[in-house]
Amino acid sequence: MKNIEIFQSNGGQWYFHIKGDNGEIIAQSEGYTREADAEEGLKTLQRVLAESEQKEVIDGRNESDRA
Repeated sequence: MKNIEIFQSNGGQWYFHIKGDNGEIIAQSEGYTREADAEEGLKTLQRVLAESEQKEVIDGRNESDRA
């Protein structure tokens, strides 16, 4: 993934953001107490997305739901 930021908030929590090409945040993580946990959360998200099946959605239903 590109446009990823891992950062620490003023409150000490660690987060990651994924930004679109336009710079807008399109996904953000929960807060983590350790930077390593935020990195692991990001790796998990990347793995899940890589294993996910992309489905085309039309009119609120995916192709397998249409009769």
